[in-house]
Amino acid sequence: MNILRKNKRISASIIAAVIALTPVAMLAEGHNDHGDGYREADVVIRSMEQHQITLPQIIKTAEKAGEGIAIGVEVEDDSAIQTIEVTLLRDNEVLCVNLSPLTGDVVKIGSPEIIHSAVARLTNRYDSLKDNKVSLQEAVSIAEKAEQGTAYHAHIEDMDDWDGYEISIVSNGTHLRVIVDPETGRIVSRETRNNRHHKDH
Repeated sequence: MNILRKNKRISASIIAAVIALTPVAMLAEGHNDHGDGYREADVVIRSMEQHQITLPQIIKTAEKAGEGIAIGVEVEDDSAIQTIEVTLLRDNEVLCVNLSPLTGDVVKIGSPEIIHSAVARLTNRYDSLKDNKVSLQEAVSIAEKAEQGTAYHAHIEDMDDWDGYEISIVSNGTHLRVIVDPETGRIVSRETRNNRHHKDH
């Protein structure tokens, strides 16, 4: 009898815990699925806009401070101090430059905690990447202007035998992924959520 009561109490506790955690789980799922990270970057983006700081300016500052070429930039607020993280390639070395969304100043320069496989594939191609006619900074400006929006993530995408700049933008509440050709500066494709549209610019 006592064992039965104890099992009922344990079952009730488990059900209560599941009910209590369900909204959090749903929120987390929505959080990850909303606009390729825009929701978590929203606070930082609003701060940048308020202080008239742009992603192209941030990239330029990071490249000067780290003496390298930008291969990725991401607005993030998953740390105690909200920052903009720029990944640089300098010779065959990968650097991580964190900048303030309030001032645009460099907060920290160091090595990234994790070097993703996509970045690792680019480390021995510094010479060819620095010869691109269009930089990541310029590609972000092109995409923002074309889409009348704000970029919150951009990186060089290694596409087999071709590199393209993949830029995530929010424009009038629509989340877009834009690919810019590093040789011509043309937007070669744009993707809205799961629908892909190609442009002939």
